[in-house]
Amino acid sequence: LDYGQGGVLDGSKVTGAGTMNFNSSTTVSVAYTFAGLTQIQSGSNAVTFENPTTIATLNLLSGNLAGPGPVTVTGTMNWTGGGVSGVLDIPAKAVLEIKTTANASFFLNGGGILNNSGTVNQSFTGTPGYYSGFQVSQSGVINNLVGGCGISSPTCGCRPWITRRSPSTMREL
Repeated sequence: LDYGQGGVLDGSKVTGAGTMNFNSSTTVSVAYTFAGLTQIQSGSNAVTFENPTTIATLNLLSGNLAGPGPVTVTGTMNWTGGGVSGVLDIPAKAVLEIKTTANASFFLNGGGILNNSGTVNQSFTGTPGYYSGFQVSQSGVINNLVGGCGISSPTCGCRPWITRRSPSTMREL
């Protein structure tokens, strides 16, 4: 289903097992529990989840994943562009793949929170964006793959993008 009209998606709940594509600015004001693939490719617009949300597989291609409702990805999240300004939960056994190419951008907006108890694999070429106020609660595994740089900025160069908190594992692969 391509949800390109934008606006407010309301009713009693949104559930399903197929593919849901968000192609424009959308506020999901109801319970959203999706066992299939959810794709956010809303350009510079936000897809806002107002309630706790559970998604099996999420592709964040462009746009902004926003809150206030926390989004829990139970399987795999592929983050190749766009940003997060809400709460993103990666539970145990779930995987966050951060892969961008040269001149693509992903960003962590102020107020965004990444709660990782699973695995984050980071590999990109190009310069990731970073905005102040990003918080990370981390207890899983971070795999910084070949080409993975961390947060890079014109003034401070490349540095690890996440602060380790125990118990945690950070591996350079």
